Amino acid sequence: MPPTVPWAVANYVGPWGTLLRCRVASGATDRVSLWYDANPRPAELLSWGMDTLAPPRRRLRPTHWIAIDCAFTALLLVVYIELKAAPFLRGIPSWAAIAIVVVAVVPAAFRRGRPRTVLVLVVAAGAVASAFSSSPAPPLVAAFVMYLIPLRFPRRDALWLLAGTLLVTAAGLGVFAVTRHGDYGTGTIGKAAGLLLEGGLLITVAWLIGYSVRQQRGQTADRREKAERKAREQLAEARRALSEERLQISRELHDVVAHTLSVIAVQAGVAGYVIETRPEEAARALSSIEQTSRSALHEMRALLDRKSVV
Repeated sequence: MPPTVPWAVANYVGPWGTLLRCRVASGATDRVSLWYDANPRPAELLSWGMDTLAPPRRRLRPTHWIAIDCAFTALLLVVYIELKAAPFLRGIPSWAAIAIVVVAVVPAAFRRGRPRTVLVLVVAAGAVASAFSSSPAPPLVAAFVMYLIPLRFPRRDALWLLAGTLLVTAAGLGVFAVTRHGDYGTGTIGKAAGLLLEGGLLITVAWLIGYSVRQQRGQTADRREKAERKAREQLAEARRALSEERLQISRELHDVVAHTLSVIAVQAGVAGYVIETRPEEAARALSSIEQTSRSALHEMRALLDRKSVV
């Protein structure tokens, strides 16, 4: 009697956002089948560790990100020009004021290559600009670079860089508070404190956003790793069930052949022994051989059909 394989369906998250189903069915054509589901339902994706709101698999190339940073840096430079950051720098030559503003903004375009060096440059130049300016601009560039720091460095190093950035920014605003800026006089402590609170909040929020993005990416990577491990385990289980089914069919085929040949050998021996003395008994033996052969052929054909679909 052929074995009965319980009906079951196992799913796992496959590559490229597909759902691989492993099905073991029972019945007239017992088989184990594997197929891809290219359009799984969102509930199935969530149940098997996939995020339905995840971005597409296609990623931007590094050159694309550099182009985006350059465009954003150019936008920041336009903002600083509109804020008249260079003309507000008092007590220094105009070329030096322009150079300070350029150093405070342009290196941000290269933040992905050397984020720590770029942060030091823009923060130091920004602090110098704040110290000599009669109306310091908000540290937008420092915040733009700071976002990348917790993504690239360990949490401890990123915190040290954040603290250093805030201290340097505070030092620049402290000099602004006690330095005379031409006809504008000295910056007041209250104004410096307000600018420090505004700039520190901006830089800290950028750091927190970068850190939360890093945490989210880590959780996504963990979920993907668990899903892939579960997929490998389920695929190995499906392969094991497939191998066991094939082994069972081979054993049954061997039993059918061995039993049939034994019966045919016995019946042929009986027919040869009684063919002269009892021809009717020999005829019955030959008829039994024919029926046994036909039955064996039918069973073998059914087994081979099962094996072809497994």
